[in-house]
This record gives sequence, structure tokens and C-alpha cells, in this order.
Amino acid sequence: MASGYGAWTIIVVLVVAYLGTFLVVSAQPCHEGSMSSQCQCESHQPGTLKPLTLSFSLPPTVTHIHIHNCNSTVTVTSNAFEGLDSLEDITFQSISHLKLESSSLHLIIFHQNNFSLTFDSVWRLSLAEDAIQLQGEGGPNMKENIIIRNSFITNLQHNAIVGSLHELRLENVILSQAPAPRAINTGPEGASVFINSMDASTHGLSSEWLTGKISHLSIINSSLTLLPGAFTGVNMTGVPTSRFTFLNNQLGYPKWFPGNTTSVPSLPTRSLDLTVPRQGLIINASNNKMTCSCEDTVWLREDPQTDLKHIIQQSIKCLEDKAGSPVARCSAVSNTGLVSAIVVSLTLSCVTHWVQLALS
Repeated sequence: MASGYGAWTIIVVLVVAYLGTFLVVSAQPCHEGSMSSQCQCESHQPGTLKPLTLSFSLPPTVTHIHIHNCNSTVTVTSNAFEGLDSLEDITFQSISHLKLESSSLHLIIFHQNNFSLTFDSVWRLSLAEDAIQLQGEGGPNMKENIIIRNSFITNLQHNAIVGSLHELRLENVILSQAPAPRAINTGPEGASVFINSMDASTHGLSSEWLTGKISHLSIINSSLTLLPGAFTGVNMTGVPTSRFTFLNNQLGYPKWFPGNTTSVPSLPTRSLDLTVPRQGLIINASNNKMTCSCEDTVWLREDPQTDLKHIIQQSIKCLEDKAGSPVARCSAVSNTGLVSAIVVSLTLSCVTHWVQLALS
């Protein structure tokens, strides 16, 4: 990430392409901290670099913009990309602190080529409400893809990412606070969502943080605290089938974790409730670890019982290394409690009846 570079050698290089031909624009000092088509991170004091604000004055034929290597704060202001409707690729890479303000990356894409937005190695990534909205008008073959990898996400507000996405990838990312409800909307097209090595254990995933129609949801090698209703906004839809992959994940936030003073259940109510199509769901689940107290298995035990719950239950390995099914143990506890309640009720009824007879 950006901290590994020397402050005197870090520059922002803006790479643009006109009508498909790449052109590296020569670097010039930024004026009053703003960033146009020709500038670099300018030394402000020894060992530091000025914060930058992105404001472009580029022709609408630009197809590629790459901004990288900046050990300072880069702010993308509202409407910064307005009118750049030919863009096929935007990349932010190796930036210390990147802030996208509201309406900063609203694009209507008219060409028929695919569009990719990539955030790579951003030490602190902040996406304000309505920051990214992608609207593809290039026809059914045009695909919109977003990748966030090797980054810390410090802020993910309501509708931070909205689009008719073909693919969304969150790879090797850490969420330093819970995303807002409905932070990401993948749209109606049936996106593929790949979550790989994501750490959301400390603050959790909020109710309906991810929404939209999704054809393939893959969650692998991640540490997740699922708050109630975390995935209820996901509508699995696919032609001809939908797929859900859930492998090698750590669920919940046990109290005995280092530095933890509270315990968050592993699978609370409605935490993995996906809307499943009539034709069913292809599920691949294995080697998922969690604590297995009755509090941790609420979602597995609550109605309705589904194939998804059964397969997820079979994939779970209890951290306490307890033998047997956690659901069966909790069902036994519940039944014992019910029998005890019935016995107490009958005993009280008999005592009341005896007292009434004695008084008569």
C-alpha cells in the first residue's frame, strides 16, 4: 500500500486514452491543490504531500483514466466525471486516502464496450452516499464491473455503489465500520458477486447492506459478523440456475477473541435469508467455523426450514469442538424446557383444584 513508498518520489500519474490510443500526460505541479489532466502530487512540506482534489477538463472522447501512487488524501468532488461518457476504465491505485463525495462518479455509458472501475491498494477508502452510480446505455452486451481489492473501506454509506452490474469483486478488504443498510445495489441484471478474504468481523454487516438481483454469490475465506437480516436484500436469480458458494469462513465474534469484550452471535435471526427462485439454488458449502451455542444457531433453527439451512448446517465446524449437531442439542434443550413448563403448569393446576375442594 501507499505507506511503502518514499514521499519525495510519489506522484500521481494520470493516464488517458483518446479514441482507444493511450497517452501518458506529462506531470506538472498542481495549482491550489486541484488536480487536472496535467499535474502531480506537489511537495507541500518536507516529507509531506498536498491533499488533492480531482477536477477534470478532458474531452468526452477519453476512454481510460488511471490515477495512482499518491501518499496523500485524494478527494473526488461531485460531478468530477460529468460528460465523460466514453470511459471504459477508471483505476485508482496505491493511494493513501481516497474520498468519493456524493455524485462524484455518476456515469451514463453509451458505448457498447465493457466498463471497469477498480480500487486497488487504497489505505483508506471512503464512499459517500450516492457516490457511484453507473447507468449503461450501450445495449445488452455491455457489462459493468467493479473491483475493490487490497484496501481498507472506512466508509460505505447508503447507495454508495449503484449500477446494473455484471460483476462485483471485494477481494482482500477490511471493513473498519459497518456498511450502511443498502450500501451496495447491484441492480436488476443478475450480477456475480465474489467476496474473497473480507474481514467484517469487528463491526459486522448491517441488515440489507447488499441488495439487488444476483446470479452467483460467492463468499470464501472471510471473517464475518452477520447482523440480523444481513443478506435479506439479496434476490438470487439466474438463467437457468442460481449459485451460492460459502467456503472456509469464520462467523461471529466470540467473546474470547483477543481484545473482545462482547459476543455477537454467529448466525442471528434472518442473517442468511436469501430470496431463492422457484427452480432452486445450487449450493456449495464446507468448512465454515463458528461457536455453536444455542444463541449462535438462531437462523438455523427458526422457520421456515430450507435446503439452504440444512446444507449450511452440515458445513459448520464448531470452534468448541463439540460432538453432534448444535441444532439437535438446542432442540433438546427447548423440548426439556417445554416439558418442565407443562409439569409446572399441571402441578399448579392440581394444587389450585385441591385448595378449592378443601375450601368447599
